[in-house]
Amino acid sequence: VLSDHVDSRYAQLPMVVGKGADARAGEFVALLEEFPTFAPRVRAGVLVSDRRWNVVLDNGVEIMLPADDPGSALIQAVALDDGHGIFSREIAAVDLRLPNRLVFRLTEAGYEAREALLKHKGKG
Repeated sequence: VLSDHVDSRYAQLPMVVGKGADARAGEFVALLEEFPTFAPRVRAGVLVSDRRWNVVLDNGVEIMLPADDPGSALIQAVALDDGHGIFSREIAAVDLRLPNRLVFRLTEAGYEAREALLKHKGKG
């Protein structure tokens, strides 16, 4: 239910969005409980097609989790962030839906920086 006022008891809970998300919110909260240092950065969980979750971070980065074993995919994402700080870079989304493959979508600024770097490398 949408409201302008959020009771203090619920202020720290992530928002869940999508058809059927209200009934599966516990599943999303349980997933986040496995990552206590990462969970505070989560703004929302988006249930997609009533089968899988996308995680939206407080900086707008979207992490697309697979329907099967989303916890393992999130472990991989958190490890990448811990080691390389990927979620603080010019990345709009990280797609983890395919096993053994990461797909990154850059922000517009990230794309422009990449193009400038490639152009510069081509001159040298």
